[in-house]
Formats: sequence, C-alpha cells, structure tokens
Amino acid sequence: MYTILFADDAPDIRGLFCEILRRAGYSVLEAEDGAQAVWIARGYRASIDLLITDIAMPRMSGLALRRAFAESHPETPVLFISGNPGTTLVGDSFLAKPFTPAELIGKVKELLASRHIPAVAVSEISPDHGHA
Repeated sequence: MYTILFADDAPDIRGLFCEILRRAGYSVLEAEDGAQAVWIARGYRASIDLLITDIAMPRMSGLALRRAFAESHPETPVLFISGNPGTTLVGDSFLAKPFTPAELIGKVKELLASRHIPAVAVSEISPDHGHA
C-alpha cells in the first residue's frame, strides 16, 4: 500500500481529499501546514511515496515544505495544489483547486507510476555473467 502525506491548511479540503484517497486504497498522513508535515515526515519510519501539498499555508509554504521534505525524502514526488488563480509551477506536478476526486486520483496514480522502478528478477543476476 502506498503512503501519501497530504498537507493543506483548510480542514474541509484536507478531510475530504484524505478520505477520497483512503477509499482509493492509499494510506494517508494528514498535516495542517508545512511545519506539521515536516514533523510527521521526520517521525514516520516507513516509506512516504507521495507528498501532496497546498502552496499557500501558514508557518511554512508548500514550496518551503518541498525543500525541507526533500532533505529526508529526495526521491519522493510532490504534487502541488492551489486555489489561487493564476498559480503555475514550471517543472512540478500541479492541480488547480477546485479539482474532482477523479482528477486527484488520476494524478496520484500517474505520479506513483512514474516513480516505480521495475525490480530485477533474481534469475537475471548471475555470477556467471559478471554481475554482482
């Protein structure tokens, strides 16, 4: 099961979309802002497979959260969300609020699939072929 860390300072939005993600089969960690998300990420011992964060939050913005989160989870993809008109990010995954549950789940699946690295079968690694 994939684990998603979801940070949004709007309790209604956070609650709704965390529930949608749980019903889709994901384990979800909830944070009310970037600072709490960093605290949760540092204390969580298992893998966090995706960070979803609002851009504008008190105490720590989504962009600052991404920088802090990347220190301990450099390979984890980030999905930014925002309800501020005209917000765009170059080179980052982004969903503009409001978005539908289907749009969110589709983007989550896309990001998790892009991070998947196929496992090498044990039979493909053989000392006879010079592989360790």
